[in-house]
Amino acid sequence: MAKAGFNVTTLSQYCPSYPQGTVCDQTPSPGSPATVGQPAYLYVSNDQAVNEVPMVLGRTVDRAKQKLAEYGYKTRVIVKQNTGGYPGCQDSSETGSGRVWLQDPCAAADYGKGSYVTIYVNP
Repeated sequence: MAKAGFNVTTLSQYCPSYPQGTVCDQTPSPGSPATVGQPAYLYVSNDQAVNEVPMVLGRTVDRAKQKLAEYGYKTRVIVKQNTGGYPGCQDSSETGSGRVWLQDPCAAADYGKGSYVTIYVNP
């Protein structure tokens, strides 16, 4: 890619179906239109690029984001009142304003660092 004129960056990514050290993804994708000189990313399989998702249910949104960042995750926040009946990892009794009542993926899941964890927070 560098020989083709791209500004190449290599990043680690959890790709369980690829051997360690193998390119498992790239951006731009093969065959897609691209401009010489644009950034290109090669994602290399790295089993160490995984961490266990921490439990953030019941925390304030700021504390949940901080905890997830400590484990290497980005946070996607959805503000929505807990009315129960949602699938997934939740605390159906958590109704406090600004408190996390559902998270995806669940705590203790092995999940790629740098990925988004979605949290639902009461308004």
